[in-house]
Amino acid sequence: MDRSDKKYTVEKIKERILQIRLEVIPGCPTNCFIIQGIKRDYVVDTGFGTETAEIIKQFLPKDKPLLVINTHHHWDHIWGNCGFKEKDIIGHTGIVKRMEEKWDIALERNRKFVRGDVEKRIPNILFDSIVDLKDEGLFLFHSPGHTEEGISIFLKEERVLLAGDNIGDNEEEIIPNLESGEEKYREVLERYISLEPDTVLSGHNNPVGMGFLLKIREELDGKKKGDF
Repeated sequence: MDRSDKKYTVEKIKERILQIRLEVIPGCPTNCFIIQGIKRDYVVDTGFGTETAEIIKQFLPKDKPLLVINTHHHWDHIWGNCGFKEKDIIGHTGIVKRMEEKWDIALERNRKFVRGDVEKRIPNILFDSIVDLKDEGLFLFHSPGHTEEGISIFLKEERVLLAGDNIGDNEEEIIPNLESGEEKYREVLERYISLEPDTVLSGHNNPVGMGFLLKIREELDGKKKGDF
């Protein structure tokens, strides 16, 4: 199922995973994802407003409940929350404070990227460490790095890791900006590597593999040596 136009492209990553790549910010595509589960379906990040939410919804099956997942608080991943009215949204406990603190200033600075309508909608299901959805073959876990409240998702059978913005945005800038600091990020990176993912998906980059994670670790190690 590949489809493209000026606004977005859609790529089937695995049998039950779709990547929707939104072309809104010049030079920086933004990815949202659909995971087709057994009991429910999942939308991972929601883009830039009700217009991008509608793009996502057209690829959703109509017969199952839906859970929206926010990987972190940054505006380009949450403005479409309001397009999923009456749907539960899950995120880390820290996302509430960050969204409240950053919402108005982010909207003021980046209003030109709004697509459709935007209204603040904060996750109503919160967790601290891990949510293991065993019946769906996936789990969500806290993964600070790019942001303090970031979360990631791992699909066990497919061996697919959805890392939010915790890997760099392109092949040249492989280490993201680290709000949480390098030490916490290194711990999360080692957890990623221990999962041995076949495919790594993120908020802006193309799909990559395990080798990309190892390359990040090598670059971090080289950076550390260079500090002395």
